[in-house]
Amino acid sequence: MDEQIGERSAIEPAISSVLDALCSELALRGSGLVTDGQLDPVLEANSVSILQETFVKARAGLAPETNYVSVDYSSPADLQRTGTLRARQNYHPAESLVAAEVLFGVALPLVVEQLRFESRESGDVDAVVVARALHHAVWRRFPPGAIAYVETIRQRLSIANQESRKRVSRDLHDRVAHGILAGIQRIELSVIADADANAGGPRTEAKASNLRDAIAVLRETLDDVQDMATELRQLVGDRTLDEAIRDYVVDSHDGGDPVVVTSHGDTRSLAPAIAEEVFTIVREAIRNAREHAGAASIRVALTWSADRLVVVVIDDGGGFASGDVRASALGLVGMQERAEMIGGRLECESGVGGTAVSLGIPLESERQ
Repeated sequence: MDEQIGERSAIEPAISSVLDALCSELALRGSGLVTDGQLDPVLEANSVSILQETFVKARAGLAPETNYVSVDYSSPADLQRTGTLRARQNYHPAESLVAAEVLFGVALPLVVEQLRFESRESGDVDAVVVARALHHAVWRRFPPGAIAYVETIRQRLSIANQESRKRVSRDLHDRVAHGILAGIQRIELSVIADADANAGGPRTEAKASNLRDAIAVLRETLDDVQDMATELRQLVGDRTLDEAIRDYVVDSHDGGDPVVVTSHGDTRSLAPAIAEEVFTIVREAIRNAREHAGAASIRVALTWSADRLVVVVIDDGGGFASGDVRASALGLVGMQERAEMIGGRLECESGVGGTAVSLGIPLESERQ
């Protein structure tokens, strides 16, 4: 913060006044781009650059801009870098666009006033020139960032969906196809044993044993298919997130130790897209605990506050060291991508005593 104040003192007073006005206005709106009375450093740097460019153009006495398109959208690499930065900061693109509008609104009269003060002996200031210069400077920086952010999230969603499809494909191949093949082989052995008996060979228990084995394998495969179908159709829908998670752990209970779900605070309805992503992340964490951790107990705790939801999935399994297992093998990459898509933060801590997956997402404050 001291460095930010020091840098602020190095710019001209007119720009500092605009930054102060921008900070106050955004703070009144409850923007996440203001923390402890200070503008987000990236927003402040962009704003300074915008204002400096505006002053340079306006002081040069240029004619109003005639090129109505401010942004070159043909540079995917630049957009990608900007989008990755915005996604890492977890700022919703709407916040940046609101900040851009506020900046234009508070800056225009202050910039015009400063320029009129400077030119009080040489003539009036063309407000159109100032407005166009300010508009171009703002538009070249903020909308591309929002567009790039959305494109980055779109790509991450595509990757997460691809990972989900790969997992379903692996399950179909490793569990379902293998189980059906094993059942068929046992039925074939039974047919062979039956043929031997009909040919005069000694009748044994081979046929009955093979048929029993086939039935057991096929029933187990049927259970796998039903489990997969349950997971694929699990949607939050009209239920609350708490209800959807509780229904899932009941429907997917396989006779082992049950998953204990607790909720603290006042449960709220979430936007469908957010609810689905949170549910998917929690489901994946429970799957990991069941299938990979060898856990005897699994707990899911939801904590609701006015502006935040925290969901923690804890198991008492063997855990893993960060270098011992690929993140993709546990679906951690997909979980992380899904969390970032909804502006959340996913953390995973694991050790000998078990694993804890924590998801925190911001919520809009309820207005009375």
